[in-house]
Amino acid sequence: MRKIYFISMLLIAAVFIMPIFAVKGEPLITKSRAISTLRTLSESTYAMALSSESQGKSPLAPPSSDGGITVKVQFADGVRELRLYDYLCGVVSAEMPASFPPEALKAQAVAARTHTYNRILAGGESSTHGLADVCTDPAHCKAYAPPGENGYPEAVINSVAQTDGLVVLSEDEPILAVFHAASSGKTERAADVWGGDVPYLQSVVSDGEEAAPRYRGEVCVTREEFAETIKARYGDADFDKPAADWFSSVTRSEAGGVISLEVCGTVITGNVFRSLFGLNSTNFEIETDGDNIRLSTTGYGHGVGMSQYGARALALEGKSFEEILTWYYTGASVGTFTLEG
Repeated sequence: MRKIYFISMLLIAAVFIMPIFAVKGEPLITKSRAISTLRTLSESTYAMALSSESQGKSPLAPPSSDGGITVKVQFADGVRELRLYDYLCGVVSAEMPASFPPEALKAQAVAARTHTYNRILAGGESSTHGLADVCTDPAHCKAYAPPGENGYPEAVINSVAQTDGLVVLSEDEPILAVFHAASSGKTERAADVWGGDVPYLQSVVSDGEEAAPRYRGEVCVTREEFAETIKARYGDADFDKPAADWFSSVTRSEAGGVISLEVCGTVITGNVFRSLFGLNSTNFEIETDGDNIRLSTTGYGHGVGMSQYGARALALEGKSFEEILTWYYTGASVGTFTLEG
């Protein structure tokens, strides 16, 4: 406890001393800005202290950092304000099996916290949720599971408590810590999936993905269904040619995902094609099979950022949550970031 108290005092001192200074002539504290404190991997000492105090225990009260922050969450029935601690327990519980190794769960907790910080900082300026910071739609933000009759699994609680206040930083700011279920052996660059390059969202090797239940997928539609789906979005597509000649000019990323392809002369991005046919990923192969079009996928999710099954594999190899996060978020570090206002 003395170690935690000492480190807490350092954090508090930093928060009150830093506002004295300014960056590029601008005040450090505004409603939509924040002060970054103790931003280096030395924060692992803080995480280790928390871990040694609460290993194997469900805390009776939320940790000091996450317990003191609130987040506005858009639910189906309206906006609710939750403690960040409670919200993160719900996200980790929904996004990753509690049976995963502890270090993978911690990596998930830090990624979820970082994404939430990022959204809180965006605020009304770029939020698509109105008064809310985040929503519970996993296709847009992160999934959320309410506590069960006995609360959340102990492994989930520990993953949040033992990483209290830690986030992933790039250039002293919380990153957009996106994650997905499983890549196809390499994660995708943000530029190849969404069109804009992000320094910390680059392609990295990701092993152990085959353990994911949906690592391989398949969608089969008739030629007529395929043509109707494309025409509904691209009315000028001409399907008079044999099905084998419908597809051309497929360009792929370094990780194997389809960046774009031509369907009957119409250029379609891999992301749009995936959405049109409900595919597991953009890493797909197309096969014409008689009257059917067979679409086979590898991996599950957009493929950018941290792979959850890749994190599981790294944790099983003995990697720490910090090592997992800095592997998937290129050039980033793990530290703290103090929200203000």
